[in-house]
Amino acid sequence: MNEVPTESTETTEPTESAMAFDPTSLPEELAHEPSLRNFDDVSKLAKSYVNLVKKMGVPAEQLVRLPSDGNYEELYNQLGRPPDPQGYEIDLSNDINLEYVNNAHKLGLSKDQARDVYDWMMNKYEQVRSQEKNEYQEAVQQGIESLKREWGTDFESQTQIAKQAFLQLADADTVKMVEASGLGNSPEMIKLFNRVGQILKEDGMLQNDVAFGDSGGRASIESRLQQIMDSDSPYWNGMHPEHDKYVNEALKLREFLT
Repeated sequence: MNEVPTESTETTEPTESAMAFDPTSLPEELAHEPSLRNFDDVSKLAKSYVNLVKKMGVPAEQLVRLPSDGNYEELYNQLGRPPDPQGYEIDLSNDINLEYVNNAHKLGLSKDQARDVYDWMMNKYEQVRSQEKNEYQEAVQQGIESLKREWGTDFESQTQIAKQAFLQLADADTVKMVEASGLGNSPEMIKLFNRVGQILKEDGMLQNDVAFGDSGGRASIESRLQQIMDSDSPYWNGMHPEHDKYVNEALKLREFLT
Protein backbone atom coordinates (compact mmCIF):
# COMPACT_ATOMS: atom_id res chain seq x y z
CA MET A 1 0.00 0.00 0.00
CA ASN A 2 1.36 3.38 -1.01
CA GLU A 3 1.91 5.95 1.77
CA VAL A 4 0.20 9.33 1.40
CA PRO A 5 2.73 12.06 1.83
CA THR A 6 1.93 14.38 4.73
CA GLU A 7 1.92 18.20 4.34
CA SER A 8 4.94 19.84 5.97
CA THR A 9 4.25 22.63 8.56
CA GLU A 10 7.74 24.07 8.37
CA THR A 11 8.16 27.62 6.91
CA THR A 12 10.33 27.69 3.89
CA GLU A 13 13.14 30.18 4.32
CA PRO A 14 14.00 32.26 1.25
CA THR A 15 17.19 31.06 -0.30
CA GLU A 16 20.25 33.25 -0.36
CA SER A 17 19.95 33.55 -4.09
CA ALA A 18 16.34 34.76 -3.79
CA MET A 19 17.39 37.58 -1.40
CA ALA A 20 20.33 38.66 -3.53
CA PHE A 21 20.11 42.17 -4.94
CA ASP A 22 21.84 43.23 -8.13
CA PRO A 23 21.37 46.94 -9.08
CA THR A 24 22.45 46.22 -12.63
CA SER A 25 19.27 44.22 -13.13
CA LEU A 26 17.16 47.33 -12.58
CA PRO A 27 15.94 49.68 -15.32
CA GLU A 28 18.55 51.83 -17.00
CA GLU A 29 17.85 54.97 -14.93
CA LEU A 30 18.54 53.03 -11.68
CA ALA A 31 21.11 50.48 -12.79
CA HIS A 32 24.04 52.84 -12.34
CA GLU A 33 22.76 54.71 -9.25
CA PRO A 34 25.81 54.89 -6.87
CA SER A 35 23.71 54.80 -3.70
CA LEU A 36 22.22 51.40 -4.64
CA ARG A 37 25.63 49.74 -4.89
CA ASN A 38 25.82 49.65 -1.08
CA PHE A 39 23.18 46.91 -1.00
CA ASP A 40 23.79 43.27 -1.87
CA ASP A 41 20.44 41.85 -0.73
CA VAL A 42 16.81 42.94 -0.68
CA SER A 43 16.47 42.89 3.12
CA LYS A 44 19.20 45.51 3.55
CA LEU A 45 17.53 47.70 0.96
CA ALA A 46 14.16 47.30 2.71
CA LYS A 47 15.62 48.15 6.12
CA SER A 48 17.27 51.24 4.70
CA TYR A 49 13.97 52.43 3.24
CA VAL A 50 12.13 51.87 6.56
CA ASN A 51 14.77 53.80 8.48
CA LEU A 52 14.58 56.64 5.98
CA VAL A 53 10.80 56.90 6.33
CA LYS A 54 11.10 56.93 10.14
CA LYS A 55 13.70 59.69 10.02
CA MET A 56 11.56 61.83 7.76
CA GLY A 57 8.67 61.44 10.19
CA VAL A 58 5.99 61.80 7.52
CA PRO A 59 4.80 59.68 4.66
CA ALA A 60 6.37 60.46 1.33
CA GLU A 61 3.07 61.72 -0.09
CA GLN A 62 2.93 64.42 2.58
CA LEU A 63 6.31 65.94 1.79
CA VAL A 64 6.33 69.50 0.41
CA ARG A 65 7.40 69.50 -3.18
CA LEU A 66 8.84 72.47 -5.03
CA PRO A 67 6.79 73.48 -8.06
CA SER A 68 8.36 72.57 -11.37
CA ASP A 69 6.90 75.62 -13.14
CA GLY A 70 8.42 78.18 -10.73
CA ASN A 71 5.02 79.31 -9.42
CA TYR A 72 5.36 79.33 -5.62
CA GLU A 73 2.02 80.95 -4.75
CA GLU A 74 0.34 77.75 -3.61
CA LEU A 75 3.47 76.68 -1.72
CA TYR A 76 3.59 80.02 0.12
CA ASN A 77 -0.04 79.53 1.17
CA GLN A 78 0.70 76.02 2.44
CA LEU A 79 3.62 77.36 4.50
CA GLY A 80 1.43 79.87 6.35
CA ARG A 81 1.15 82.98 4.21
CA PRO A 82 -2.16 84.77 4.90
CA PRO A 83 -4.63 85.16 2.01
CA ASP A 84 -3.92 88.90 1.72
CA PRO A 85 -1.51 91.49 3.25
CA GLN A 86 -4.12 92.58 5.83
CA GLY A 87 -3.87 89.09 7.31
CA TYR A 88 -0.48 89.94 8.84
CA GLU A 89 -2.37 92.06 11.43
CA ILE A 90 0.21 94.84 11.34
CA ASP A 91 -0.80 98.49 11.79
CA LEU A 92 -1.49 99.91 8.32
CA SER A 93 -2.09 103.52 9.35
CA ASN A 94 1.10 104.68 7.61
CA ASP A 95 2.48 104.17 4.11
CA ILE A 96 5.69 102.48 5.28
CA ASN A 97 3.85 99.65 7.05
CA LEU A 98 1.48 99.27 4.12
CA GLU A 99 4.41 98.95 1.73
CA TYR A 100 6.05 96.44 4.07
CA VAL A 101 3.08 94.04 4.31
CA ASN A 102 2.55 94.17 0.54
CA ASN A 103 6.16 93.17 -0.06
CA ALA A 104 6.06 90.54 2.70
CA HIS A 105 3.04 88.97 1.02
CA LYS A 106 4.72 89.11 -2.38
CA LEU A 107 7.81 87.37 -0.95
CA GLY A 108 5.66 84.64 0.59
CA LEU A 109 6.39 85.30 4.27
CA SER A 110 4.21 83.51 6.78
CA LYS A 111 2.35 85.51 9.41
CA ASP A 112 4.90 84.67 12.11
CA GLN A 113 7.85 85.44 9.83
CA ALA A 114 6.42 88.82 8.82
CA ARG A 115 5.74 89.73 12.46
CA ASP A 116 9.26 88.71 13.56
CA VAL A 117 10.87 90.79 10.81
CA TYR A 118 8.59 93.75 11.59
CA ASP A 119 9.35 93.63 15.32
CA TRP A 120 13.07 93.44 14.56
CA MET A 121 12.87 96.50 12.30
CA MET A 122 10.89 98.50 14.87
CA ASN A 123 13.33 97.63 17.65
CA LYS A 124 16.25 98.57 15.41
CA TYR A 125 14.57 101.86 14.51
CA GLU A 126 14.01 102.71 18.17
CA GLN A 127 17.63 101.89 18.98
CA VAL A 128 18.92 104.11 16.17
CA ARG A 129 16.57 106.96 17.09
CA SER A 130 17.54 106.74 20.75
CA GLN A 131 21.23 106.71 19.86
CA GLU A 132 20.82 109.72 17.55
CA LYS A 133 18.91 111.60 20.27
CA ASN A 134 21.61 110.88 22.83
CA GLU A 135 24.35 111.94 20.41
CA TYR A 136 22.48 115.17 19.60
CA GLN A 137 21.95 116.00 23.27
CA GLU A 138 25.60 115.31 23.98
CA ALA A 139 26.67 117.56 21.11
CA VAL A 140 24.34 120.33 22.35
CA GLN A 141 25.72 120.04 25.87
CA GLN A 142 29.27 120.21 24.58
CA GLY A 143 28.33 123.30 22.55
CA ILE A 144 26.78 124.98 25.61
CA GLU A 145 29.88 124.24 27.63
CA SER A 146 31.96 125.74 24.82
CA LEU A 147 29.81 128.91 24.90
CA LYS A 148 30.21 129.12 28.66
CA ARG A 149 33.96 129.01 28.28
CA GLU A 150 33.84 131.60 25.47
CA TRP A 151 31.48 134.05 27.18
CA GLY A 152 32.55 133.38 30.75
CA THR A 153 30.61 135.43 33.29
CA ASP A 154 28.64 137.08 30.44
CA PHE A 155 27.05 133.77 29.44
CA GLU A 156 23.64 134.52 30.97
CA SER A 157 23.43 138.05 29.56
CA GLN A 158 24.60 136.98 26.10
CA THR A 159 22.08 134.13 25.90
CA GLN A 160 19.37 136.54 27.05
CA ILE A 161 20.22 138.88 24.15
CA ALA A 162 19.95 135.94 21.76
CA LYS A 163 16.61 134.90 23.23
CA GLN A 164 15.29 138.47 23.12
CA ALA A 165 16.26 138.88 19.47
CA PHE A 166 14.67 135.58 18.49
CA LEU A 167 11.41 136.26 20.29
CA GLN A 168 11.27 139.75 18.83
CA LEU A 169 11.64 138.54 15.25
CA ALA A 170 9.99 135.10 15.24
CA ASP A 171 6.31 134.62 14.51
CA ALA A 172 4.11 132.06 16.26
CA ASP A 173 4.74 129.27 13.75
CA THR A 174 8.50 129.73 13.92
CA VAL A 175 8.46 129.68 17.71
CA LYS A 176 6.48 126.45 17.71
CA MET A 177 8.80 124.87 15.14
CA VAL A 178 11.94 125.79 17.08
CA GLU A 179 10.46 124.55 20.35
CA ALA A 180 9.37 121.24 18.80
CA SER A 181 12.69 120.62 17.04
CA GLY A 182 14.92 121.59 19.96
CA LEU A 183 16.83 124.09 17.83
CA GLY A 184 16.44 126.66 20.57
CA ASN A 185 19.15 124.83 22.49
CA SER A 186 21.52 124.66 19.55
CA PRO A 187 24.75 126.59 20.27
CA GLU A 188 24.86 127.68 16.61
CA MET A 189 21.35 129.16 16.85
CA ILE A 190 22.19 130.89 20.12
CA LYS A 191 25.32 132.48 18.63
CA LEU A 192 23.44 133.49 15.47
CA PHE A 193 20.66 135.29 17.32
CA ASN A 194 23.16 136.75 19.76
CA ARG A 195 24.83 138.47 16.79
CA VAL A 196 21.41 139.60 15.52
CA GLY A 197 20.59 140.87 19.00
CA GLN A 198 23.87 142.79 19.20
CA ILE A 199 23.07 144.53 15.90
CA LEU A 200 19.56 145.39 17.07
CA LYS A 201 20.94 146.62 20.37
CA GLU A 202 23.52 148.87 18.68
CA ASP A 203 20.74 150.41 16.59
CA GLY A 204 18.54 150.83 19.65
CA MET A 205 15.98 148.40 18.22
CA LEU A 206 16.30 145.48 20.63
CA GLN A 207 13.09 145.44 22.63
CA ASN A 208 13.32 144.29 26.20
CA ASP A 209 10.24 145.84 27.80
CA VAL A 210 7.57 143.53 26.34
CA ALA A 211 6.07 140.93 28.62
CA PHE A 212 6.73 137.81 26.55
CA GLY A 213 4.40 134.88 26.97
CA ASP A 214 5.09 131.19 26.80
CA SER A 215 4.59 131.12 23.02
CA GLY A 216 7.33 133.65 22.29
CA GLY A 217 7.75 137.40 21.82
CA ARG A 218 6.25 138.08 18.39
CA ALA A 219 3.57 135.47 18.97
CA SER A 220 2.67 137.10 22.29
CA ILE A 221 2.60 140.53 20.66
CA GLU A 222 0.27 139.29 17.93
CA SER A 223 -1.97 137.62 20.50
CA ARG A 224 -2.12 140.75 22.70
CA LEU A 225 -2.78 142.99 19.71
CA GLN A 226 -5.66 140.75 18.68
CA GLN A 227 -7.14 141.09 22.16
CA ILE A 228 -6.85 144.88 22.02
CA MET A 229 -8.53 145.00 18.62
CA ASP A 230 -11.44 142.81 19.73
CA SER A 231 -14.80 144.33 18.91
CA ASP A 232 -15.69 144.70 22.61
CA SER A 233 -12.34 146.23 23.52
CA PRO A 234 -12.04 149.82 24.96
CA TYR A 235 -9.92 150.52 21.86
CA TRP A 236 -13.14 151.15 19.92
CA ASN A 237 -14.92 153.10 22.64
CA GLY A 238 -13.70 156.68 22.86
CA MET A 239 -15.68 157.23 26.06
CA HIS A 240 -14.09 154.34 27.89
CA PRO A 241 -11.63 155.43 30.63
CA GLU A 242 -8.95 153.05 29.27
CA HIS A 243 -9.44 153.99 25.61
CA ASP A 244 -6.22 156.02 25.35
CA LYS A 245 -4.23 153.31 27.13
CA TYR A 246 -5.40 150.67 24.66
CA VAL A 247 -4.68 152.88 21.65
CA ASN A 248 -1.15 153.68 22.84
CA GLU A 249 -0.44 150.02 23.60
CA ALA A 250 -1.66 149.01 20.15
CA LEU A 251 0.62 151.58 18.50
CA LYS A 252 3.59 150.37 20.46
CA LEU A 253 2.87 146.72 19.64
CA ARG A 254 2.57 147.52 15.94
CA GLU A 255 6.01 149.16 16.09
CA PHE A 256 7.44 145.90 17.44
CA LEU A 257 5.93 143.98 14.56
CA THR A 258 7.31 146.24 11.82
